[in-house]
Amino acid sequence: MKKLLILFVYLAPITLLAQATHYTNLARARKYPDKCLSLNLSDNELKKFPASICLLVNMTDLNVSRNAFDSLPNCLGGLTKLEKLNIHGDNNFRAFPEEITSISSLKWLSYNTKEAYELPESFGNLSNLEYVNLQGSITKVPISFSNLKNLKELIFYPNGMETLPSNFGNLSSMEDIYVNGGSLKSLPESIGNMYNLKKAFFGSKLESIPVSIGKLIRLNELWLAGSTELVDLPDSFKKLINLKELTLGGGFDRFPLEVCSLINLEKFYFMNAVGKKFNWNVLPKEIGRLKKLRELTIANVGLTSLPHEFGNCAALEKVSIAGNPISSLPPSFSKLTNLKELNIVNTAIPKESIDDIKAMLPEDCNLIYYFPN
Repeated sequence: MKKLLILFVYLAPITLLAQATHYTNLARARKYPDKCLSLNLSDNELKKFPASICLLVNMTDLNVSRNAFDSLPNCLGGLTKLEKLNIHGDNNFRAFPEEITSISSLKWLSYNTKEAYELPESFGNLSNLEYVNLQGSITKVPISFSNLKNLKELIFYPNGMETLPSNFGNLSSMEDIYVNGGSLKSLPESIGNMYNLKKAFFGSKLESIPVSIGKLIRLNELWLAGSTELVDLPDSFKKLINLKELTLGGGFDRFPLEVCSLINLEKFYFMNAVGKKFNWNVLPKEIGRLKKLRELTIANVGLTSLPHEFGNCAALEKVSIAGNPISSLPPSFSKLTNLKELNIVNTAIPKESIDDIKAMLPEDCNLIYYFPN
């Protein structure tokens, strides 16, 4: 019995190694190529992509991030079961590797390179993709990109483009999109076909918003900032009734009245465009419609007063009107019984009014102010 126990203790590690499916060492994975389902070679200071990885034909998950490659082996397309590829690192690919577009089984892809690059027409072959993170400066997106009908989350940087393909919005499964392209000036009307979109970030030099944005009725979060050229919103913006968080920026010469129709809005932030001087003077009385608004930031926009209806935004918890030449608050401010923080730094409110303002606010509200000596 003792001999059997000793034999079991000796053989157990070997048996477990043979049964392993997740590896962090390529040499070990190659001993059992049929059993390797996942290989993690991240942060190994690799300069050349190991071609022997192609022997792991049953692998579904490959992580070679935080290395520095300049090419990929042709055999990579033979990994017909691969679903997840992380090749995000200090790479120096001169063009997007066509080898990746041969892996039609891919569902998850993270990629970047130092060089500006075009996405090849063959990128549309990756029709099973659900998540894509393409970093680096993208100078061209092919028409075939709209073939990615299963794509739910996209992060990419079209820094060398002013427009996207006209059919770009036909990605009907999209739920979360992050587009940060410094040169992008417009979005295609087809963006309204992203019926399932819940979160959208567009950080670029947008000059206008397509009318079709009103079709995105499932949208919960929207970020539209970074451009001084955006000066108005389409009337269809009012239809985004499920929007809960909105960050807006641009060259607006007034508070965009369309925002006041977003009755479920909980957070609104206006980002002051660099180098732009604003003279909003007063907020529209319609702002009182935003009964669910909890956070509001409208700093440095030239406000001189707030309307009486501001007090109807009874759910407000955080308000920043910092940097505005506003000298007083309306008496209706006392109706904001849920207020926890009010920022009036660099306003025209005199030091002598601070006690009166505190008397209007809930006892536990943090009043942020500063008066230089």
